[in-house]
Amino acid sequence: MPLGGRSTVENRLWKVRKRRGLEQKQVAYLLNHQTADQVSRYELGTRSPTLETALLLEMIYGAPLRILYKDLYERLQAELQDRLEHVPQLKERLSEFLNQDGMREYCAYGELVRTGHPAQADQIKARRHATELVKRLAYL
Repeated sequence: MPLGGRSTVENRLWKVRKRRGLEQKQVAYLLNHQTADQVSRYELGTRSPTLETALLLEMIYGAPLRILYKDLYERLQAELQDRLEHVPQLKERLSEFLNQDGMREYCAYGELVRTGHPAQADQIKARRHATELVKRLAYL
């Protein structure tokens, strides 16, 4: 536990930043921070970003918040699932968003297809995305 008794929030910010080949100074600039100190605090988990900053981090790193803060996401997901188990009416009302594992994974391309009549450009993007996923699975 850090000084002052504050807890830390586990995250993957450092790992994702390194994979992207970015320096803390560069990320600080993109976040409009004066120094890299704040980026360091985010990575160490001693400071949580504001919602605006978290969304910028998602854009900069090209990874959703649920991946950047995977442990926190999974803890909150379990807590929500537990709450839903105690209120069947809510669970039933939200059933379209749930699967047997708890929460349905969000897929932007899936949302495009579910709109009913996606534009041809969106159909092409969705096909390309699905094809890329299948190719990646073939190499596992």
